[in-house]
Amino acid sequence: MTLKLAGKVDKLFSEFEQAVNPYLLGYLFSKGIYAQRAVKGKQFYADDKALLRDTGSAQIKEFERLIEAG
Repeated sequence: MTLKLAGKVDKLFSEFEQAVNPYLLGYLFSKGIYAQRAVKGKQFYADDKALLRDTGSAQIKEFERLIEAG
């Protein structure tokens, strides 16, 4: 009985995680961009434009690489 319940909880959490992750990713991404504005000053706008252009068509792994590259 416990294993069946654990399996159901895992499945429910997985479905919840898939539904929330795109929104969470967008929220964290926007917070990171906003923080960079204070750090980069005027250079922020050119960097931001390039980053948004590249991330608009990137797959998630490429998106991750772009974010890490700064």
